[in-house]
Amino acid sequence: MIASQNTQYSPRPTVYAQQGPAIFIGGTGRSGTSLLQSVLGLHHLMAKIPEETKLMSLVFLPEILKELSWANPVRRQEGIKTIKEVWAKLYAYRISWGKDPEAGKRGLFKFAEPQWVEQALGQLDGLRPGILEQEVFEVYGHMVSELFVRFAATLNKPLWVEKTPDNALMAGFIARCFGNLRLINIVRDGRDVACSLMDEPWGPNDPCEALDWWAKRLTASMDQVSRLPEPTHITIRYEDLILSPELVLRRLITFLGLKWESELLSHKFKRGSLGRFRKDLPAHAQTYALEKYGDILRRLGYVSSS
Repeated sequence: MIASQNTQYSPRPTVYAQQGPAIFIGGTGRSGTSLLQSVLGLHHLMAKIPEETKLMSLVFLPEILKELSWANPVRRQEGIKTIKEVWAKLYAYRISWGKDPEAGKRGLFKFAEPQWVEQALGQLDGLRPGILEQEVFEVYGHMVSELFVRFAATLNKPLWVEKTPDNALMAGFIARCFGNLRLINIVRDGRDVACSLMDEPWGPNDPCEALDWWAKRLTASMDQVSRLPEPTHITIRYEDLILSPELVLRRLITFLGLKWESELLSHKFKRGSLGRFRKDLPAHAQTYALEKYGDILRRLGYVSSS
């Protein structure tokens, strides 16, 4: 990497600068991320970002951002162009499943005005040749947080909480972009996850494949999360949130450095899906789960060690 004498970058002054922790929720998918975000959004300081933004969870983003630190102007401009194209695609798109066309609409448009996106992307144009790689990641964090802060401001809230399950898989990348990261990783019994997956039009139809899907993502995400410094992350179980919501939520609020609010308990925590695998997961799949993934289930406390 060729670095110039002027490698420092300061984000342009903005009233939408990040204040407080950058709160992200991640998990394996079908593990309770949506529920947790909805509950935390009841806190008077936290705004629930109403969409899985994917702004931090696309696996190719880190490599593209590295391109921006190159002194070669062609490489940098190609990288900037790619990021702008990615954000344009994320602004409005449709999912390929579901019967309701309106329900299938996804994207940043659900919370961000077009000019917000344009102004955030404008930070890329201020990059200079030779900017340090880490500074590029921090600039990207400023861009993302600006969108979230502006939305939170419309609700008169200073903080935000974003939920995309793959945030856990991209924990290392997110930590590079946000020095004030607070990542909440939520896990769930993989046998119940498999049942939930098979209910989804995009999920595997075979129960053993669903278990493989869960185990692969859980192992990868836990590995990523475990590499983060201790103060930046916390892992909770979905089952504990359902059965002992006050205990878990008080722990989370302390982790976030906020004051407890009883309004968080106004959500109705339904227990009906706990242990559904006992009746919904075929016997051969239950055996498969114990034989192949018993160690993981035991480590998470879902199977007795005895």
